[in-house]
Amino acid sequence: MSYPTSGAIRHMMRNPRELIDFETTGRVPRPMRVESPLIDLLRTLSPRDRMCIEGIQLSPELGYHYAGFFRNAEVLLRWLEPDGEVFEGDTWPAESWRDKRFRQRLTLADLKPFVANWPEHLDT
Repeated sequence: MSYPTSGAIRHMMRNPRELIDFETTGRVPRPMRVESPLIDLLRTLSPRDRMCIEGIQLSPELGYHYAGFFRNAEVLLRWLEPDGEVFEGDTWPAESWRDKRFRQRLTLADLKPFVANWPEHLDT
């Protein structure tokens, strides 16, 4: 029998059906990995590089139907993926704006037009 993590317990407390499932079957909800092409691209960069990419405007070309403006790529990544474990059925603001059909692999060249201050060292 596996024991639930604190994140799984919090999830079950917000989702009674998951709690009943756990109590009757002993099955612990499994965390899911938050994914999108933009999240995958930002994860490839170091935190220092993400801090250097300043003034990002989201758009449908990046896979989101939200025209939000973010101070830097680190702040954007923190908005795109929530802290802690995420389970099926959980919601957070960025997920509701994500285009679920958008699967195009993004590169730094795709991101660059939406950035106000692009660091030169990323061009090499």
